[in-house]
Amino acid sequence: MTRKHFSPGLPTLVYLCLEEHTPGCLKHSASVDTFTSDQFSFNLSEFLSSFRQILKVGADIFAVRMIMGFSLMIYHSNFSLFLEKKFDSSPKMTGWIISFSSLMSVLASFAVGRISSLYSGLPRLLFHTCIVQTITLASMTFAPNIPLFLAGIACISMSNSILRVCITDMSILRCKGEDTGALLGMSQSMMSVARMVAPFMAGLALEVSYSGPGVVASCCGVIGSSLVPLFVMKHKLPPEKKEN
Repeated sequence: MTRKHFSPGLPTLVYLCLEEHTPGCLKHSASVDTFTSDQFSFNLSEFLSSFRQILKVGADIFAVRMIMGFSLMIYHSNFSLFLEKKFDSSPKMTGWIISFSSLMSVLASFAVGRISSLYSGLPRLLFHTCIVQTITLASMTFAPNIPLFLAGIACISMSNSILRVCITDMSILRCKGEDTGALLGMSQSMMSVARMVAPFMAGLALEVSYSGPGVVASCCGVIGSSLVPLFVMKHKLPPEKKEN
């Protein structure tokens, strides 16, 4: 076998053809210059001022989103164990129920627009959605059989989809253009914290009873539903945007 030798000719030719640049002479693009400017540097006082402004504009919406989302997370935590304890569900049946829940969530997303068009105001739709979600959580907790439990899954999927649309639309209508992203981002950040706390709370409730997570979730739903008529419905949306 012949041995191949490395020829340095081609790399040397490529290197000689390259244009040499001195460090620091390359110009930044406009986006990089804007991003590295002082206006994007972190300022604690400006951050706290922005935080107070966001809470002043949409604290009630933020609280409702947090509590209703937290109630749903508590219920879905240890979901498989709840089905096994209450209905003596096999792994195959549990998988089918979870798949059915995902399918209902997809189908519910297509019906959100039609249901929203039946209401003249978003706060009223949000209030009815919170009530439906709370009643459904309590019904699923004490459902005597699988068919009623599946009906509750369909209702909870629909209410959860409508709830997200209502919260997003109301945040956009109520906040200024520069505050909408901050409010939605803060809401998502707090929901991430809720995703960490919900399994712990559900585990503690499950130690008391297999229906404990559902009871806690229903109580959270009652609190979130009561906040809507007390605070959210009293805040009027901008008239020029409410017509849209």
